[in-house]
Amino acid sequence: MSRHAVSALSATVALTALACTEPVAPFDGVHDFAFRVAIADTVRSAVVHVPPSYDGSHAYPLVLAFHGAGGNADEMRASTGLDGPADSLGFVVAYMQGARDWDLVGPKDLNFTLGLIEALARRLNLDRDRVYATGFSRGGSFTMRLACETAPSFTAVGIVASTMYADVASACRPRARIATALVVGTVDLVVPIDGDSTAGRLSATPPSICSRAATAATSPRSW
Repeated sequence: MSRHAVSALSATVALTALACTEPVAPFDGVHDFAFRVAIADTVRSAVVHVPPSYDGSHAYPLVLAFHGAGGNADEMRASTGLDGPADSLGFVVAYMQGARDWDLVGPKDLNFTLGLIEALARRLNLDRDRVYATGFSRGGSFTMRLACETAPSFTAVGIVASTMYADVASACRPRARIATALVVGTVDLVVPIDGDSTAGRLSATPPSICSRAATAATSPRSW
């Protein structure tokens, strides 16, 4: 991941004020941990970072970060540096671990994502009105799928070095508006900004990827 892509990814998840609620459970004082959740008959995991300011007394926003193809949660953590913004701005980060590549069609990764949010909310006091997703490359494509299919569960998404796959666009029926930041390099040879028909990727140039998704989904709603 280039330095520019890392900077763009970090910028998409800048968060500010915090909402106050009653704590979910007493905080155990552990600020960095591997979090595992059972989905059907499979155990999935994420690397979680909790800022030093967290003590469980009020709810913190949550950011889910999805790595690129062939990557992993630890690499995503190291390359994005989101721990720093989490500490200074006050939000929890979960670096999600894909089973292989993020599934853009089937239910397994959607179930993992939503299941992890529910399970983590039983351990940490999270602001469920401020849950965000961000992803790089293949992880960005999956983040687009989250925006399309689980929009009420997320406040905003940030996508770097990715365009939408036609399969995701055809199933894109967002049930709510969702703020979306999309960053694609003009000279990216892996994920061309003008799309790649052989790989099933749409263009990120006007007409916008959002309007393409809405048209493909025959939905009156847009992001």
